[in-house]
Amino acid sequence: MRRSRGLHVHDSLEVGYCYDGRGIFVIEDKVFPFSAGDVCVINSSEMHLARSAEGTESHWTFSPD
Repeated sequence: MRRSRGLHVHDSLEVGYCYDGRGIFVIEDKVFPFSAGDVCVINSSEMHLARSAEGTESHWTFSPD
């Protein structure tokens, strides 16, 4: 997973699939745990970031990317 330094936003809908790993997604003021097999959908106005659990690495595919 590319490491994001902070909350950010994209100019389009973002759909992601987690192939492996675990961690958290912060979307606006909410925190969601994620793990392999999870899907996330983030609209174009939601500030967000993802963090893999400490000592792990997560692998995602996002569309569009």
